[in-house]
Amino acid sequence: MRQATPSPFPDRFEIRKIESNDIPWVLAILAHSNLYCGPIWSVALPQEGRTERVYKFCRAMEGVIRHNVADNFSYGVWDTEYKFKRPESASTGGKLYWDESNLDATSEQLLEQMDFPLVSVAVAFDGLKKPDTSLYDPIIELIPIFGKLTQAMDAGDIRKPEERKPRLLGEMLFRFGTATRPDYAKHGLAKGLGHWLLKEAARHRFLGMQIGVAHAALEKVFMNPPAPFTAKIVSDVNLAEFEVEEDGVKVKPCAACGDVPFKKIYVSFG
Repeated sequence: MRQATPSPFPDRFEIRKIESNDIPWVLAILAHSNLYCGPIWSVALPQEGRTERVYKFCRAMEGVIRHNVADNFSYGVWDTEYKFKRPESASTGGKLYWDESNLDATSEQLLEQMDFPLVSVAVAFDGLKKPDTSLYDPIIELIPIFGKLTQAMDAGDIRKPEERKPRLLGEMLFRFGTATRPDYAKHGLAKGLGHWLLKEAARHRFLGMQIGVAHAALEKVFMNPPAPFTAKIVSDVNLAEFEVEEDGVKVKPCAACGDVPFKKIYVSFG
């Protein structure tokens, strides 16, 4: 194995492998970031019932995230100078205080209740060990548009079918999701962790990494990978024109998202 991949961050921020006991924190970050701050789900989904949807999102995503974490290619950024808000959080190294019976909690209140030092995450898995499709069912049941967008993304992939799937373990890494807490949005964590993960995958002798992006900032991160890596958009769904049929009528559920990207990027390490 070649030399360890150096961290791009100052000493305050530490990259660590995500373990199973970190999963509740990972789910909270993904749910809060995507449903309150993400340029697609914060716009395309109804505002009514959003807090309850955040709680349900965590439960719906748990199976897929556990699969990612078990594959040992999921990493997070910890703030080593994090100041705990509650003494009981400090005694355990951090704690999530969400109360699922409180359906009136605001985005700010939920963020305040995320009293732990994990601040940014990137979850991934070996492409030959994809999660069973049944693990996605709870997500699609909660957010049906997610399933239809994923189908459109797969249908629009410009690669030959044999190029989309790895033949061997350790050949292609699939980056499933990434998110940063909004109170850490100005530290360059998504870019730093994203580029670090590319280098780490290359260190493990993967040939490339596939990434789905639903944010202009992330598209910029992965379309400009560190040298000598090269990036290519292999699928692109136009959200403004994306149509689905509801009760016999065609609608554009993501029209309000405008020019937000929904793309699949492949970064080659060769």
